[in-house]
Amino acid sequence: MSESKNKVRVGVGVFILHPSSTPSNPLFLMGKRLVPHGHDQWANPGGHLEFGETLEECAVREVLEETGLVLKKEKMKFLTATNSLMEAGPRRDGKEGLEGKHYVAVWMVGTWDGKGEGPRNLEGEKNGEWEWVGLEETRRWAGVEGMLFQPVLDLLRERGEVLESLV
Repeated sequence: MSESKNKVRVGVGVFILHPSSTPSNPLFLMGKRLVPHGHDQWANPGGHLEFGETLEECAVREVLEETGLVLKKEKMKFLTATNSLMEAGPRRDGKEGLEGKHYVAVWMVGTWDGKGEGPRNLEGEKNGEWEWVGLEETRRWAGVEGMLFQPVLDLLRERGEVLESLV
């Protein structure tokens, strides 16, 4: 195996809470992935941690790049971390196979202040449209094969209780 295939990568996923979220009904932003890993599966905004970047900086940067929403670094909170192994295999879009990947996913939480025009799809080649989704709906999706991106599914299965404290 080549060295690049053996690397563990750090990804940062962000639960962006809608301003109307309540502890009993948290609403957060999710969209369908269009890239090969997780094609047509629901996921939170997020991406790779860059060298020298804090987790908060990464979360704020990725949210801005993908959705246009401006979140404050000082208000970004750490939620948890998960370990995700994505096996090699066929792609969901029917194209050539995927290499396996190993990610440590760091999950952050921030709240959109409701100002401005709301989330926009700024990386249309990577993501479908963004939607505000509830926790119960996301939990239902976990029971449907292929609905959720593997790191999101791992979060729900391994540490789902932390989602009770989103708001």
